Amino acid sequence: MGKICCILDSDESFAVRICACFNKKHVLPFSVQAFSDMDAYMSCAQNNEVELLIVDESLYEEARHVPAGQIIRLCEQPMLMEGEADACIVKFQASDSIIRDVLGVYTGRLMPAACAKTADKAEIVCIYSPNGYCGKTTLSLALAHIKGRERKVLYINLEEFSALGTAAGNLSDVLYYYHVNSKMCGGKIMSLISTGNGFDYIPPAACAKDIPDTDAETIIGLTEAVILSGGYEMVIIDVGSLVKEPWKLLEYSDKILIPSPDSPHRQRRVKEFEKFMYTSGYGDTMEKVCMVDIVGDDSVFRDGSINYACLAGSVYAKAVGSIDV
Repeated sequence: MGKICCILDSDESFAVRICACFNKKHVLPFSVQAFSDMDAYMSCAQNNEVELLIVDESLYEEARHVPAGQIIRLCEQPMLMEGEADACIVKFQASDSIIRDVLGVYTGRLMPAACAKTADKAEIVCIYSPNGYCGKTTLSLALAHIKGRERKVLYINLEEFSALGTAAGNLSDVLYYYHVNSKMCGGKIMSLISTGNGFDYIPPAACAKDIPDTDAETIIGLTEAVILSGGYEMVIIDVGSLVKEPWKLLEYSDKILIPSPDSPHRQRRVKEFEKFMYTSGYGDTMEKVCMVDIVGDDSVFRDGSINYACLAGSVYAKAVGSIDV
């Protein structure tokens, strides 16, 4: 018998919709199934271990007698009555909000042992440059898109102004949840992760001040927490210029990609960076650096955004293909 999560609601379309959202986001370490019929649910419960039951309040009294690791009720007006031990959350809200609330109740059970990967098995790739406007973010996204075909990849952008847009759940929210409870934040953070173009990503910070106000140790701890909860095989970190002590983040990584400088002035910046690293005790870290030759390729852009359909034959794809990651 395998562990499962069951959503039980007399409104079949509602149950199926919420179930699809959970399975799409992969925020739970087991499959989610939807039921609108009590008999069908009981039959499933006899053959599987129901780790989590999310049930409409109209079916709660009948369903609560069927063994389940934890029960969460879907209610119009959540309140815990005397003698009731099972948590309740608002039913009529956005799907992402339901997922967030469910994980808020359940997150203490999201243990690393349930994940396919552990933090020490995931590959951490930092994209960094002491130069601005050098193709760093485009290289990062190309790497995430191409490697996402083979592995489960997460992209994290640490630029204060990324021009990538943001979302209701973004890096600012992720940092907040991590600061509130770093040991039990995995579930909440996973509910904020978006998916697109072949890889997962945390939408960039909504507040630029969150980047310089966050130290490298926090970014590293956050990365570890996300890897453990999401089972990621590769994390690509786009390191911005305002990241505090970025060399600590580079030291943590397995590979560092730096776009090759295309002018004497940019070359001097890279030389100064290299000198600092060697004289500051980060010589071993510099052994992980790979300079990437990229030339601007306008064919990968459309209306100011990356056209992922054109990445395959671009100079970025060729550059990524030549890197041992």
